Amino acid sequence: MRLLGLGQDALWLDEANTWAIAREPLGGIVQRLQQDASPPLYYFFLHGWMAWFGESAWVLRLPSVLAGVALVALTFHVGRSFFSQRAGFVAAWLVAVSPSQIFHSQEARMYSWLGWLALLATWRLVRALSVTATPPPHGRSEEVRAWAFYALALAAALLTHNFAFHLVPAHACIVLASARPARGLAAFAAAGLLTLALYAPWLPVFLGQLRGVDTYSWYADVWATTGPLKALLRSLDSISPFGQYFAATKVPPVRWLQVIAGAVLLLSGIGARVEGRRARSAVRFPVTIAFALPVLTSIALSVWLTPHFVPGRVDQMMLAPLMLLVGAGFESVCPRGKGGGVLAIAAALITLGAGLYLRPVDEADLARRASAKGSALGTEAAVFESLMDRARPGDLLICTSLARAPLVHLLHLRGMALRVESFPASTAEHLGGQDDRLLLEDRPALAREAEAVVDRALGFLSDEAPSARRVHLVLMESEVNRILGDRFEAAELAGRIVPSHLPAGFIQRAVHQFGTLRSYVRE
Repeated sequence: MRLLGLGQDALWLDEANTWAIAREPLGGIVQRLQQDASPPLYYFFLHGWMAWFGESAWVLRLPSVLAGVALVALTFHVGRSFFSQRAGFVAAWLVAVSPSQIFHSQEARMYSWLGWLALLATWRLVRALSVTATPPPHGRSEEVRAWAFYALALAAALLTHNFAFHLVPAHACIVLASARPARGLAAFAAAGLLTLALYAPWLPVFLGQLRGVDTYSWYADVWATTGPLKALLRSLDSISPFGQYFAATKVPPVRWLQVIAGAVLLLSGIGARVEGRRARSAVRFPVTIAFALPVLTSIALSVWLTPHFVPGRVDQMMLAPLMLLVGAGFESVCPRGKGGGVLAIAAALITLGAGLYLRPVDEADLARRASAKGSALGTEAAVFESLMDRARPGDLLICTSLARAPLVHLLHLRGMALRVESFPASTAEHLGGQDDRLLLEDRPALAREAEAVVDRALGFLSDEAPSARRVHLVLMESEVNRILGDRFEAAELAGRIVPSHLPAGFIQRAVHQFGTLRSYVRE
């Protein structure tokens, strides 16, 4: 399922920004991430991955596929260890067919990695606590190895996404509720020191990211309209086995049956007493905490400090614990040898979500599915193909707002060398975000920058062999970009620049949801 259509669509904005950062030298990656909100581990890995396997969309997304498969396997193992083999199988199946997990397993982003590394860290914590609570002689070296493994897993999660910091209070609660909390806290503190030592080289950059005013500015308006309650409901709808991933598909007629079935199973899993040699009721607490506490702490900090709980993304960290609780609920409601029909019906209802995600109903459904990525499917590629119909090597491409990274990636794959500029110029430094509200506070500065862009375009066309040169403007719709668009239209009216004369059948201005493409030559 995760390989289906993996390279079909061009990289969208966030994926292309990931590519642009990962292709830098290692020092350049660190420098670029100072303007971002992400740690370096995923980018370092992708840097080496691209060096070996290339830079196509399919290749760039494959590590996320592997992380998704690893999450399915780890969910089964954890479910079998904590509850039962049957509960582990159900939980792993639900992760395998989860629409949101499939979505993020097909993205060149780190959210699929975040999910499996977070589960790995939580599982290793419970295993380390189990070793610590075991009476001698389990061996001191075994205990040290167990806690070192936990520290490595936690450090990897923290170096993959900053949201993993919400694991720390959850893990502290798990330690406090363990069989030997005093000894567990001492070992937990020692593991924390090792984690800190591994994280220390990145700590100065992370502190700088926290001071960055633009880090989550793009999300401020979204949070203002949703608020904590809607964000929580949207998150649950995204990761739950009974929900749909955002507006990914049409709501099926069995929607409320899915909701009821999933809620009953979740509550049953939280209260389940699963029989078995390895499964004890005590393991419900770590799984429940790993699911619930990161959500609560992140929403609380989003209310009090900076909004950063982005439903449909960071909640991948809670997806596997949720599915484990639902799997335990299956085992509780339908014990072995009983209720097989109920189990099959519930599984069919829950699996329907993935089926609808993988098989869109119609064109409108495709657009709804694409809305989760912030643009229509294929629009970046559509603008690019229009550009390729017009562009010649050495032409000037002016990208507005966040259009640059996806188009530059496609140009790189096609081997087309164009001179590329950005408006506003600051977006060339941070390809993944733009604070329009902040930019519009100084309209005169934007107007001066727009005039300078037009002057540079005219100068470019006036240089050597002007008839062989063209300027291409990708104008994304926004109040900021209209300032530049108005300046180009004024230059047209003044006769300083004209749309390029193209062969019959070529359109002068190709309008797509991604943006409007204009091509110019000098009068």
